[in-house]
Amino acid sequence: MEACRCLIEYVMKSLLSLLVLLSAYQFSNGQPLGEISIYLKNPAISKAAKIYYAGKFRASDDDTTFSILDSLRTKSDTNRPFYILLVSKMAKSADGALAEAVFPTCVDFFYKQPDDLIEFLYAKSQNANFKSYWALAIVQGLDLDDKYDQKELINSALKKCKPQNRENIKSFWKKVSSQIK
Repeated sequence: MEACRCLIEYVMKSLLSLLVLLSAYQFSNGQPLGEISIYLKNPAISKAAKIYYAGKFRASDDDTTFSILDSLRTKSDTNRPFYILLVSKMAKSADGALAEAVFPTCVDFFYKQPDDLIEFLYAKSQNANFKSYWALAIVQGLDLDDKYDQKELINSALKKCKPQNRENIKSFWKKVSSQIK
């Protein structure tokens, strides 16, 4: 009877270990963007985000754009990739007053939620150009807002991140550093 109980405990511990490894593997492959149609049908996604995605308005320094930037910090892990996608598109073409809003927001997001950004950028299905857009946005954001310095930003990201994201953060930071003048 005792041998049977020991065997059951061993099997349970093995299954738990396997589940932990599988979940670590899932998250180390990034926070992928889901099917766009699901986001567009989701009532939790703002109307502003949906119409921006559809190309029905151009991002500028207005309340609608600011609401999308604010949504980047959503508590919903499911919806966050869609907002990161939208901010990535804004970062690509931001200039003037829009840049003054978008770029510091990108820096702040990387500072406060490095795992969320890195897991999105390094998801296998992600557009490789987004890394460049975000790297440039962070460089420009550091120039526009002296809230953080470069060393503080990377050190904070490395301290806050999951161990499996450290190498990707270092790789991303090389891209950022290569654009700093």
